[in-house]
Amino acid sequence: MESKTNAAIMVTGATGFLGKVVVEELLRRRTDHNVQQIVLLIRKKELLDAKARFEKHVATSPCFMFLPQNWVEYIQVVEGDLADFHCGLQGSDYDRVCETITHIIHTAACIKFDSEVSDAVSSNIESACNVLALAKDCSKLQQLVITSTAYVTPSRGGPIYEELVQLPCAASELISALKEGIIGKQQAIAYTGHPNIYSLSKCLAEHLVCETKDSVPVTIVRP
Repeated sequence: MESKTNAAIMVTGATGFLGKVVVEELLRRRTDHNVQQIVLLIRKKELLDAKARFEKHVATSPCFMFLPQNWVEYIQVVEGDLADFHCGLQGSDYDRVCETITHIIHTAACIKFDSEVSDAVSSNIESACNVLALAKDCSKLQQLVITSTAYVTPSRGGPIYEELVQLPCAASELISALKEGIIGKQQAIAYTGHPNIYSLSKCLAEHLVCETKDSVPVTIVRP
């Protein structure tokens, strides 16, 4: 990641494994990339608000044990929900993000292979679109990074290229059919050749983001 100026980076999914690794890397190499602040968008869950979840699931993680003790000073936690408009950001939090954020790294996802269609669509497709919409509102944005998966390409012989995977129909049509119940999970998996709803939803998210990104500089990574 390169920054033209002092970087303010928003990360989603920080309570998950990959999100923690990304945050640790950003903190460890903070001076290399001029990182001034890392904003973690965290969802309220049950009785825990965003800051409480950060303290319970992130701040105590062994992932950060080799960082300087003051690493938390570079973290700002904001409460939001990627399933909602503006990613659930309210008032001054939304304004501050739009005015200051230079990079967004979206790692949040539902990684269950057998999740319900509604969960996969909401967590992996609609959340990516909502993050993209937020990125369009960020006046200083330099880069949006969307985390996908290496398994967006169904099993087949030959090399796998860094390009969108061909679908039997438009991604938007298939997403609508899934949401409306016109096609079921197993039918969609068989129709597209994917092994599960997770890889299919990530593949559809890639298509939708690329189709609607406009002038936003987007990088899709497939770990």
